[in-house]
Amino acid sequence: MGFLFHIFRLLRAGHIIAKYRIIPADALKNMPFGAKLGLFMLAPFASRKDTALDRRIGLALVKLGPTYIKLGQFLATRPDLVGEALAANLKQLQDDVPAFGHDIAVKQLEAALDIKLDDVFSDFSQPIAAASIAQVHKATLKDGRKVAVKILRPDVGKRFA
Repeated sequence: MGFLFHIFRLLRAGHIIAKYRIIPADALKNMPFGAKLGLFMLAPFASRKDTALDRRIGLALVKLGPTYIKLGQFLATRPDLVGEALAANLKQLQDDVPAFGHDIAVKQLEAALDIKLDDVFSDFSQPIAAASIAQVHKATLKDGRKVAVKILRPDVGKRFA
């Protein structure tokens, strides 16, 4: 992937870190001027200060996407590294990740299999489970068989590259 793509990803991550106020104020003293300036410029877009830091970290990881959710899931298993409060909050990333839209799932499925959903399935549910990389839908094939359909999150391949 190109240089500009990686710069964009870095800027996006910086924006989200600033938005959720992940960096403690005392750590800002040691940051380079450019980083401080960037955080200052993004401060108006920051989330509420009264949200607990461990909660803001979990929200930021979800916003950053599947790779970061996986990191959060790992850190949830290591309270010795991140502390009990943060580990407890990050445990939500193991079983409570927001699903992506039903219409997006349908478009991805139709494109991947080169089908029209209604030609193959008589029923296709809203997501019944969602995780960092994919989500699952209950479906019924035209012949009556019940199946589970697992659909990758949009651009998950690019995000893990």
